[in-house]
Amino acid sequence: MKKISLMLWIGLLINILITCIAWFNLSETAGGYDYDNSHLVWSIVLPLFIVALAMQIASIGLLFLAPKAGRIIAGIGAFFMLPIGMVFFIGYMSSYEKKSNQGMTVFSSPEEENNINTEGKTGLNTPTEGSTEENTEMNESVKLYFKTTPFFINGVVFIVLGGVIMVMGLGTGSILVGAGVLALVNGFRLNNRVVIGLSKNELIITPGLYSETYRVPYNNVKVTHMDNRLFKLHIQTPDVDKVCTLRKAWLEGERDYVSSAMANILSNLTESHAA
Repeated sequence: MKKISLMLWIGLLINILITCIAWFNLSETAGGYDYDNSHLVWSIVLPLFIVALAMQIASIGLLFLAPKAGRIIAGIGAFFMLPIGMVFFIGYMSSYEKKSNQGMTVFSSPEEENNINTEGKTGLNTPTEGSTEENTEMNESVKLYFKTTPFFINGVVFIVLGGVIMVMGLGTGSILVGAGVLALVNGFRLNNRVVIGLSKNELIITPGLYSETYRVPYNNVKVTHMDNRLFKLHIQTPDVDKVCTLRKAWLEGERDYVSSAMANILSNLTESHAA
């Protein structure tokens, strides 16, 4: 159960409460003076919420039996309850990533990185003229972070636009609001988080938008694809065998710096794999 995110349980509880409110409103409008269009609305909404809730509960069990199928069912169940259903969906995706990445070592704090970088050192090194030790150490501590500004901009725009559409009486606005909530949550979650980097003989990587950040030995990672938009890495450990796709648009920094840093990182992986 440790693999299940707290946000998933919070989202599920919220959805149960929303379903109970829908049932209460339907009961209140049945056969009374308020029997009008509102009763018709709630009579449609309540069955959808019940089905969505059942799908969400089923997806939790499938997380351990058939994770990919569970992810699809969780997404459909959350869609029926937009925008509030996004809380459950974000929690489910975080849980899905924990499940698929189990066995990898979590990279969680700057202090941990410092311990890795100083491991095996017995004193201060003063590089002599022409020495490559300093450059090597710098090359082994490259980090590229998530660019979160687009998430915040898109989140605000989607929420405002979706809210206006909902005020106009169009339910499709809830889809935009849900997308906006998702973008904002990702913006806060990924702020100051490493997308990919190097730390001594290990790769630092966040395999997906909902993943934690992990440390993986070079020898367990292979570059399988790279173009102008994205690159794919195959991570293979005793517990994990997966391909993760990282988009260059996620990377914070000037283009020249990002290109140089990526060339450094990927060359280390290629050389390690060839060795």
